Amino acid sequence: MTERPPLDTPEAGVVLDVDYTKGAFELVLVNAGDQVAHDVSVVFSRPLMGARNLRVSELPLFRRLGVLRPGREVRVFLDSATDLLRRRKSNTFRATVTWRDGMGRAHQAQYRHDLDAYRGLPEVIIP
Repeated sequence: MTERPPLDTPEAGVVLDVDYTKGAFELVLVNAGDQVAHDVSVVFSRPLMGARNLRVSELPLFRRLGVLRPGREVRVFLDSATDLLRRRKSNTFRATVTWRDGMGRAHQAQYRHDLDAYRGLPEVIIP
């Protein structure tokens, strides 16, 4: 996990989150910190298959993103909840995010996601 600096020291804090909106899952890579994050990389604990059998976890975006400014987020469509939850028995994965701050110091954070927590939610169908 990321070693936290003193509270008065700004830093980049890069998060890989999952967003569930209107029956669809998106991966959200966001810099929630105060500094630019450099050389951002995400390694997934297992391959993530998305819509049309796309290996989302192998997209170049997750291998080496040069710069992620503070407050910036990148959203990647994963799949519809119906298709994703039907395809796989377990939808648990870990994402290890690494980046460097403006001083060149390396940071790492690990996030665990369990998409099965979204099973059984009602779906809204908008014509």
